[in-house]
Amino acid sequence: MNGLKTALLLGIMSGLLLAGGELFGGRNGFYIALAIAVFMNFFGYFFSDKMRIAEAAGQA
Repeated sequence: MNGLKTALLLGIMSGLLLAGGELFGGRNGFYIALAIAVFMNFFGYFFSDKMRIAEAAGQA
């Protein structure tokens, strides 16, 4: 269930970013927002566990 929630939140965030890019920059803004969304999703999916562990270790 957590995987589904994560995918849904990443999809919503990407959709908002793409809509904003289209709104402010037209087609070129959309492509820039798409590149940013792909990078953010890749980074968030593969490195979120390491970021959380590092955050928890810093609070101890």
